[in-house]
Order: sequence, then C-alpha cells, then structure tokens
Amino acid sequence: MTIVALFIICAALCAIWSVVTIVLITVDLDKRGIKTNWLFMGPYIFRNLDLYRHKTIEASGKIGWLYYSFLTAINGAWILAALAFAL
Repeated sequence: MTIVALFIICAALCAIWSVVTIVLITVDLDKRGIKTNWLFMGPYIFRNLDLYRHKTIEASGKIGWLYYSFLTAINGAWILAALAFAL
C-alpha cells in the first residue's frame, strides 16, 4: 500500500466521520425542537452547525462536542485529500 492510498483511505474515513457527525447534530436539533427535512440535510449543513453551536451555548454555556467533531473531521478530510493529490 502506497502512502497516497493511505491518505485517500484516511480522507474517506474522515468524510464518513463528518457525515455521521452531521446526522447526530441534526438528531440533537430535532430533540431541541428544530426540525430539518432529511432530504435537504446537505444544503443545511452549515445552518445546522451554527444552530447547534448557539443552542448548546444557550443550554450549557459551552459549545457542544459535536461541533468540534465535525470541524476536525471535515478539515482532516480536506487536508488528507489535498496531500494525496499533491503526492
């Protein structure tokens, strides 16, 4: 296995991690009374992320861990994909 293949696999895993995190954020927002149509979840990713951040700050005074989980996953996917294509 080459290093490029390793970077691509890790980037794909980060992308899957970000999708799972967005689904968990959407479920959490549904529990808080903010409904999102599952068909249009893609265009509402950043709206839901911002709403989640604001709602968790209101509830506990801190940003919820899913917010940072999404940021870590999506940035990891971009960086690893860029590294794979650069090599």
